[in-house]
Amino acid sequence: MNRTNEQNSRLHGLLGMLHIEPDQKAWLVEEFTDGRSSSTKDMSATECQALIDHLAKVAIDTNADRAHVMRRKAFAIAHELGWETADGKVDRARFDGWMLKYSYLHKGINQYSHNELPKLLTQLEQLPRR
Repeated sequence: MNRTNEQNSRLHGLLGMLHIEPDQKAWLVEEFTDGRSSSTKDMSATECQALIDHLAKVAIDTNADRAHVMRRKAFAIAHELGWETADGKVDRARFDGWMLKYSYLHKGINQYSHNELPKLLTQLEQLPRR
């Protein structure tokens, strides 16, 4: 059974979102068709779904990595703001208190999604430094 239109849309959406080049795409298709084809047109529904599942996991992992980097930047800004304990670590009580009271979505740093973090970083960057 050939892939469905829904699978086709999802697959090509993921390929575009991950900026996968045509030669990379051909290689991936060959891997998921056991070398039978390098074109998505020739993929079965099962092969296509396996590739979609793989690409979705890559997309989630990529965003998780980027979100982690942005959260680390938020803590670096907290250091610049002087929100530190006596031992030089971020004062989590002060940081968390600010997050819940003043951050634009009023939630903890780990509850901010990958897409919400850039606006939070902008907000933190606009605070006056010590």
